[in-house]
Amino acid sequence: ITTGTKGEILYMNKAAEKLTGWTFKEAKDLPLEKIYNVLNEESGKDLESIGSRILRTGQPVELENNTIRQSKDKNKRSSSNSGSPLFDAKGDISGTVVVFQDITYQKEEELRIAKATIQAQESERQQLGLELHDNVNQILVGAMLNLGLTKVTTADKVPEHVEKTRIHILQAIEEIRNLSHRLTP
Repeated sequence: ITTGTKGEILYMNKAAEKLTGWTFKEAKDLPLEKIYNVLNEESGKDLESIGSRILRTGQPVELENNTIRQSKDKNKRSSSNSGSPLFDAKGDISGTVVVFQDITYQKEEELRIAKATIQAQESERQQLGLELHDNVNQILVGAMLNLGLTKVTTADKVPEHVEKTRIHILQAIEEIRNLSHRLTP
């Protein structure tokens, strides 16, 4: 979409017509913000028109990906936006050009991937919890039982129970080491 110095629409290509729901014939000379209504993705509030910002600052607007574009039929789609001032032969601003793209699919994919990542992390945590409880905990319980037997057994059996305790502790250490290696990327 190109606009004049007052933000009025001077030209729209077919892609802009499709994305906004407005034909060029309907949109010609209307204010950009009427045709190209952009909302903040997080708050849902109207954003200052990209054309107005360009005309006010004289500076390009770099790629914005946190916006929702509302079409003529009030359909809302994620949008990436950028724009730049247009200059006449004297170097004065003569209008703006606004470029935008529907990125709804990309945003949906990002959300799907984020959800899948969280689900995988939760599953991994559950598995880790089970292994710690079922494996390491049981090994340490065995060590504690053997250590406890040293108090109630004859002196000649104490070294045997201490050795079994040592073996259980070594097994627990090895199990924890294996779990640590599995968690390291």
